[in-house]
Amino acid sequence: MSAAKPASAARRRPAASRRAAAGSRSTRRTTRRATRRTTRRRTPALATTVGTALGTLVVAAVLGASWTVRVLLVLAVALLGAGLLLWSRRADGGVAATDPSTPASRPPEQTS
Repeated sequence: MSAAKPASAARRRPAASRRAAAGSRSTRRTTRRATRRTTRRRTPALATTVGTALGTLVVAAVLGASWTVRVLLVLAVALLGAGLLLWSRRADGGVAATDPSTPASRPPEQTS
């Protein structure tokens, strides 16, 4: 006894013919632009190599440390970052208060 195919399977077209029928145009709509190729250095720069080596040493040292030391390191880095951020904001505010060329510190001009 053979299994009968569903009616929808008999009407299906192969994928290749569906693609051809979907796009009535056979030419490309977009054109390729000639782009300038970027060249890559064969050997990395010295800073890249030194940075990679230092990063590897730091990761190895942190992975070998206890959890207490890891948490303290994270807290120290967070506090240092917050301190630097506040220090830079303080320095920006101080310039505006002492610089006579800023509009906020100039006295208003009298018109009469």
